[in-house]
Amino acid sequence: MTIKIKIENMENLEFSLGVLSTAGVFLLGYASIGVFKVKTKVKDVNQSVDNIYRAIDEIAEDFNKKIRDVELNYQNQIDEIYRQMDSRFDKFENRINK
Repeated sequence: MTIKIKIENMENLEFSLGVLSTAGVFLLGYASIGVFKVKTKVKDVNQSVDNIYRAIDEIAEDFNKKIRDVELNYQNQIDEIYRQMDSRFDKFENRINK
């Protein structure tokens, strides 16, 4: 091989390495952008899941509050019935004792 051929081979090798390194840099950049997009989507999904859990907790609290309100209302109605019955029995007892 002559020196001219060796120089041409080295130039071709340098050009090929330059092309490969440039392609590698572009691929690395593309991969990092992909990772960033995936990270952003994962963050959005996590926020959505957190919002769903908050909504479920609010619904559960409202449901429990309504149940407590109904129980209190029924207990008040039962107490009122007992008071009326007691009053009626007292009146009945007073009539019997007259």
